[in-house]
Amino acid sequence: TLAIEAYHHGGPTGPQPVMQLNLVLRNGATATIVTDGSWSAFNGDLHRKPGPALHGGSAGTASGIEYIDARYEPTGWKLSGFVADSRWSAAVALPPSKDQVAQLTPKMEPPMQFKSFVPARSMTKVNESFFIADFGRELQGGVRLTVADGKAGQTVHISCGEALQDTTVESNWGWEFDWVLRDGEQELEQHKYMECRWVSLAFNGTAAPPNFSVS
Repeated sequence: TLAIEAYHHGGPTGPQPVMQLNLVLRNGATATIVTDGSWSAFNGDLHRKPGPALHGGSAGTASGIEYIDARYEPTGWKLSGFVADSRWSAAVALPPSKDQVAQLTPKMEPPMQFKSFVPARSMTKVNESFFIADFGRELQGGVRLTVADGKAGQTVHISCGEALQDTTVESNWGWEFDWVLRDGEQELEQHKYMECRWVSLAFNGTAAPPNFSVS
């Protein structure tokens, strides 16, 4: 299964994902896979709920914050055997324009040091529904919330920042989210990168906080 999660703004005429994979098979033959009309497409806005920053802003939040609602994620869409339902449609295949082709260049920068996830070094329970995760050092990346036993409709307010005052994570750059859980096991992951060390999580709703981890 090949799955692409792409972010763009500007409507259907805005930037599109362009990919070509040349696979060399064991017998020496080459198989080419491209982004064409054979793909299925899902409007991620239904799940990612992008919108303006509600708790301050910065250069990084100018184009929107993702207020994820996990109840609308097409679960299993990255796994083998996934069957698209009526929410999916055939992808619209457009040939790259001359300008797009001209802008396709080899990556010039050396690769960044990338880790798939960095678990929090410590987790402090402030009260029954409020927790503070400390990663031990400032990192650049997104936030991944892994939940083992979520309850549909329960919300969690997440605040990320580079400073901690008592039990308040100072989010001067506006990196605060309000995410909604679905039932059961799930993994919610922010799309955009930021810089932070501390992450606070405030769970709301009638259900007790789920078993969770942050990376």
